[in-house]
Amino acid sequence: MDSNSQNIKDLTEKHPWLKITTKVENYVNPNYYDKLLKEYSFSGKTDLEIFKADLQDFSLKKDLNVLELGCGTGRGTEVILGNLDMHKLTLVDLSKDMIEKTKERFGKYRNVEYVQSDTLNYLKNTNDKFDLAFSLWSYSHSVYQLIERVGLEKGLQEVRKIITKLFNENMKNGSRFFLIHSDWLSDEQKILIKQWGREVPNLYKYGKQGISKLTLDSVFEDLSKKRLINYTITHYQGDPIEYGSLEEALETFINFHLESYFNDTKYIYDVFSDLRDYLLKFQDKDGKVQVRPACFIYRCTKL
Repeated sequence: MDSNSQNIKDLTEKHPWLKITTKVENYVNPNYYDKLLKEYSFSGKTDLEIFKADLQDFSLKKDLNVLELGCGTGRGTEVILGNLDMHKLTLVDLSKDMIEKTKERFGKYRNVEYVQSDTLNYLKNTNDKFDLAFSLWSYSHSVYQLIERVGLEKGLQEVRKIITKLFNENMKNGSRFFLIHSDWLSDEQKILIKQWGREVPNLYKYGKQGISKLTLDSVFEDLSKKRLINYTITHYQGDPIEYGSLEEALETFINFHLESYFNDTKYIYDVFSDLRDYLLKFQDKDGKVQVRPACFIYRCTKL
């Protein structure tokens, strides 16, 4: 056994959660996802509270057709079901396990459709028309998965085409689109982008915003110039997220944010060491780790 293999073996024995692995189509196990998920807040308001406030002008409308892209275990779904009168709610997620989890949670609602699909593939093929569409944090996953399948240039062309189609064909006049995109330059994300760059350096460039955000910005600006939409992009600096220990922070960063992707690769020892050294900078005298996130919120109205 070479030295790197021995280092990885020793690391895994010391931190058993490194034995967890996932595949792209499965993502993180839903129950484990809920265990690791931290609350994101911005000046004291959670991401869900911000989203709920944006729905106020929809509260008196009836028979809405709503689309959630990347429903996960139903955080955003719960907000929608509790506040809007809907004819139909379509939940889309690539993970079969996530779809099954949301079915368990919301099976009593007869107006919910569950679709196991990649976000961009769903948007490419749907003929439905929506009053409201939203995605909380997950949109970029689909962009990078598409690019990794078909290449950078072709992938970005396809993304532009699909988002343009969404507003031309699937969003009703006066409809709203709400999306949260992580800030790659935040304290939380920049160390994660560095790790993804080990495997795909042309897509994940340390110290720069992601292609998914830059492409979305460009498409929205084009649609705005054509007077198809009005939109705003607001930057939110997050309140520090607290982890009870360095171990908790490492598990969350590696198995939640990095989706345990590196756990069975040659990179895991270096990934672990890099994250440990970085997170130590945010550890206080009591052993707690506090790392500040940030995001961009897109709010768009179809004219």
